[in-house]
Amino acid sequence: MMATPAEVMKVCAFMAACYPNFKLQKATIDSYSDLFADTDAEILATAAKQSCRGSEYFPTPARLFAAIDVIQATANPIPDHTQAWDELMREVRRVGFMAWSETKFTSELIRDVAKIYWRDACMIDLDQLPTVRAQFRDSYNARAGRQQQQRTMLPGTNALIKQLTDRLDVSKRLLSGGDNNE
Repeated sequence: MMATPAEVMKVCAFMAACYPNFKLQKATIDSYSDLFADTDAEILATAAKQSCRGSEYFPTPARLFAAIDVIQATANPIPDHTQAWDELMREVRRVGFMAWSETKFTSELIRDVAKIYWRDACMIDLDQLPTVRAQFRDSYNARAGRQQQQRTMLPGTNALIKQLTDRLDVSKRLLSGGDNNE
């Protein structure tokens, strides 16, 4: 359940009670309500408690978002590249070269990168293993970094990025002589 203005006000009141010298103003509550409108209320409340526990000052939105990010990353971690490589190698041994459709990965991220390196992983010579593994690592880390960046963006930001991407796609089609029916 997303945080309502009343729930955000309750969180702000809690934080203000933890910092008796802080003068909580309506504008602060309004700003926090706007920033955290797309945040789960329970996660916000927990992040506020965690932030108050670790700071001598009233938590800024950045501090609260950092605490939220830690909570969400702990609850739904992105596997590191070594875990992803181990999954790829396990599936190569389990299903073999011709059975990509039978593979099972723990995340779409691992599956997406594994698909790129599937042939190389299946047909690899031992002397090429370090090179392919390093390429896999770099590709995986780049995608994991983008995924982490997307996880930390506000939903409105992701919607704006999609709009801009869609506009860019339409522009590219028009420049390449594609249809302009949109």
